[in-house]
This record gives sequence, structure tokens and C-alpha cells, in this order.
Amino acid sequence: MSGLKFVVMLFAGALCGFLLAGIALIDHVDSWLYWQSGTMVSHDPVLARIAKINSFDPIQIEVTYQTGKGAVVVPDKAVQGDVLQRLVKGEGVPVSFDTKDPHRVRYDGDTLPNPWGWLLVGVSCFLVGRYAKRLMLREASQRA
Repeated sequence: MSGLKFVVMLFAGALCGFLLAGIALIDHVDSWLYWQSGTMVSHDPVLARIAKINSFDPIQIEVTYQTGKGAVVVPDKAVQGDVLQRLVKGEGVPVSFDTKDPHRVRYDGDTLPNPWGWLLVGVSCFLVGRYAKRLMLREASQRA
């Protein structure tokens, strides 16, 4: 691999690291500003039929997020798997939901991507790329 390709790859890695860190940071800020914690419950009559079928396919049901500030009703929420089975049993499911779009949900245990790791990758690639570029230019000037 030539030196130029190596330097370009390092700068591309730095750009990707900075971009992914920015996206993760935007997710954190959005979560801090607009997301709310609550408990998902459902009293939809469709759940009684689902209990008989024992299906893990996504089902559109009406759910309610119960929060300290009140209840938020969400019609036609796609629910599947373990969450669906817990709702069939009548259990509440701890969630965080977007107040702008209640269909966007993070279930208990879901985490946001870490922006600091991507920022570290971006800074590292940038610094190594800059150093490699200097070495490449120094070597080119010594040949001339």
C-alpha cells in the first residue's frame, strides 16, 4: 500500500469517527430533551386472541404509556416477542418513549450508542493520519 492511500484511509476513518460521534451525540441530546419514562400497558381486546395463538409476530395493538405526568395513548403500536407476551399476561413493561413520536420506544435495558468511543476513534485516526502525512511529505522533500 502506498503512503498516500494509507493517509487517505486514516483521514476517512477520522471523518467516519467524527460523523458517528456526532450522530450518537444528537441521539443523546434528543433523548435528554424529548424522551420520557413510563410503563407500557394495554387493555386491547386483541390481546385475548393473541394469548390463545401464542404468536411472536408483530401485532398492531393500542397501548398506553403511564407516566408521572399522565397517560399517553398510542393507537396501532407494533409490539412483538417478549414484550407482547408480557402485555398478554397483564404485566407493565418499563419503557422510554419519544414525546414527539410515541411509536419510537426504547425498552428497559436498551442503551444509546456511546459518542465518546467514536470520538476517540476519530481523534486517533486524525492524529495518526496527520503524522503519517508529515512523514510522507518529509520523505518526498528529501528525495528531491
